[in-house]
Amino acid sequence: MSVGEDIDVRAPARDHESDGPEAADEGTTTKERRTRRRSSREDGAGIARRATCAVTGLPRRATALVRRIVAAIRRHPVRTVRFLGIVVAVVAVAVGVLGYEAHQYSATAQARDEASAKAEDAVVKVLSYNFRTIDQQVSDTAPLLTGKFKDDYASLVRDVVTQPAKDQQVAIHTAVVQDSVVSSSPDQVVLLMFVNQQADSGAKANPVLTGSRLRVTMDHVDGSWLISELTPV
Repeated sequence: MSVGEDIDVRAPARDHESDGPEAADEGTTTKERRTRRRSSREDGAGIARRATCAVTGLPRRATALVRRIVAAIRRHPVRTVRFLGIVVAVVAVAVGVLGYEAHQYSATAQARDEASAKAEDAVVKVLSYNFRTIDQQVSDTAPLLTGKFKDDYASLVRDVVTQPAKDQQVAIHTAVVQDSVVSSSPDQVVLLMFVNQQADSGAKANPVLTGSRLRVTMDHVDGSWLISELTPV
């Protein structure tokens, strides 16, 4: 560079001045960030205070309620004691009723499952027979039956079924196709059953197939589910 050349000494000044707005912007941005952080801390502190007040306020409200009850007892001891006694009695009865209903519901559900399974097996045995073993039919099925139906079934087999079955060499095979619960309680379940029967006979070359619907009542007797009624519908 020669001495005669003009030197623009303002150039550095312009460069310095050009940095001014950026520095100002940076300063402003920093202040805004600090302000936002301060506001966030204040909001968080406010929420924490409100939550603390809500939690600590619960014991105070409970204490106030107890004080009001005690004051009421002091002002009207007999009336208050009677009222509290009624409330306790009502609550005890409600709890007892709910507990009983829950027990009944559970026992009824269990009864439906057990009676349905037992009925399917019992109906197949009661309605199936073979002329070769017909004499043991009554004794074999007796443990599955109860009440008047037990006696009626024994009379039917002995007086009506046995001799014709032997004469015609009849064998009946029964299968339960479907069943559904009509009504139920812990001690009795009524079912609607759909059954198919195949009758083989020495007098006929081909088996005879029939279908029927039955209303079956199962009673819970001495820990077992037994057929107390069986009627076609």
